[in-house]
Amino acid sequence: MTPQEQAQILRRIETLIRAGNVAEALHAAHDAAMRGIVHYHVFVFAALYEMEANAPSAALGFAQRALQMKPRGPQALQVLGMAQAGLGRHAEALRAYDESLRADPGNGDVHYHKGLSLEEINEWTRAEREYERALDLDPQHAGAVSHLAAIAVMHGRGAQGRALVEKALRLKPGEPAALLALAQLELNDRNFEAALRCASPLLASPGLHDRGAAESVCGDALDGLGRYADAFSHYERAGRSIKELHHQLYGGLKLERVAARTRRIAEWFGGSDLSPWRDGDAGGYRAPVETHVFLVGFPRSGTTLLEQVLASHGRIEALEERDCLAAAMSEFVLPADGMERLAALGAGDLERFRAAYWAEARAGGAKLERAVFVDKLPLNLLNWPVIAKLFPAAKMLLALRDPRDVVLSCFRRRFRMSPFMYEMYALHSAAEFYAGAMDFAEFCRANLALACFASRYEDLVDDFEPRVGAICGFLGLDYDPAMQGFAETARSRAIRTPSAPQVARGLYRGGMGQWRAYEKEMAPVLPLLAPYVTRYGYAP
Repeated sequence: MTPQEQAQILRRIETLIRAGNVAEALHAAHDAAMRGIVHYHVFVFAALYEMEANAPSAALGFAQRALQMKPRGPQALQVLGMAQAGLGRHAEALRAYDESLRADPGNGDVHYHKGLSLEEINEWTRAEREYERALDLDPQHAGAVSHLAAIAVMHGRGAQGRALVEKALRLKPGEPAALLALAQLELNDRNFEAALRCASPLLASPGLHDRGAAESVCGDALDGLGRYADAFSHYERAGRSIKELHHQLYGGLKLERVAARTRRIAEWFGGSDLSPWRDGDAGGYRAPVETHVFLVGFPRSGTTLLEQVLASHGRIEALEERDCLAAAMSEFVLPADGMERLAALGAGDLERFRAAYWAEARAGGAKLERAVFVDKLPLNLLNWPVIAKLFPAAKMLLALRDPRDVVLSCFRRRFRMSPFMYEMYALHSAAEFYAGAMDFAEFCRANLALACFASRYEDLVDDFEPRVGAICGFLGLDYDPAMQGFAETARSRAIRTPSAPQVARGLYRGGMGQWRAYEKEMAPVLPLLAPYVTRYGYAP
């Protein structure tokens, strides 16, 4: 290509941008990059084109090429962050956004994208601050207003959420995040037909995220109308859209499936000496609290309800949804030889992993000033051997719920994406995940020396005070009448799970027996779940 031809292409891209034909400009820039034109803004626009095409790996490559030309280029740093976020690497994305803002502090769109990443890691308060900063810099930023609305709706601030939705739709009619927030408001008010009207236009969206979210909302609206077969079809389509969106990151054959991982670890224990997990030797280690508790269970088993109840006790401090064991998991759970190496470690070698755990807990807001510290992260269920080795005096509180309701609820809800949650977006893989996780939990209960108390969601709802009193006894505490007011506690805390609206309403019987409305649709997985129905004492 001659210099004159390159100059002509660059002028065309600039003309398209000035005319507001952004999509065409991005396409032209991508075509130019593929034809060998080396130019900073061409690479930036090519990266944006790949992000629009849901190809974050390709976008990352173009962003890195732009940064080679201008290492502190704010636009390249922004698209680098967007690509990293698209690959689920939100900590890296946040660093890229911060570096972009140091170079160009007046870019409201970078604050907006930083807010999106903070939402993905459940840092709602920080996300709100970023959206507000984006609006300070760009009062017309409809996306920032829409996400502020969504956060307000999620945390029960309905009037504020509705006002923000109306503002967002005035700024940009049809803004997807605003329509979804409005649909959720209508669902909360049981205006199911109105929720359908809000979400339905997004069913044809080219964006997989918006389409998947709209399908899910329509499923909830149809469920509310008693049209269960239609609702299930929408949930299936929602799952397919979301899995397609994240397939590049989580659907690859090289990634070990969760069920395979639990089988691998259980098989290792089956042929190994269990004494390092049974002797309870902490090597002189003492936790910074009197009683250290891990609240675990399969997602949607009532862990959020139980955590809010416990957090209402005057002598209990609870930490919600903070992965404090990440360092130990990376070292001992993911590698094939991890358990063998963990078994061989003495108390001195374990100390750095204990220190990393407590540092992460404090970073998450834990003050560790009360007698009992409850670490609630449901899928620490899969880290049970690590917990037993690091904290042999800890107690396990296992939340249970009817397996059929659990699997249906996991299939219907939208979670922060991870390798675990990727399994939830198809009914059969959700059921397989449940079976593998609960078999692993039962193996650990039987073979590893940690005190464990199992609490059923349905029992807690039907017979609250005696059941909670029994849990308090297990923790070495008296029952605190303030625990009856857990709904008020929930409304005052930032709950990071899809259970927030139900828990804030108080004891909620509506979550019991929901699977019966979908018995026909769930028929393929009911035989797989039957042993667990029996094991945990539920009616066939």
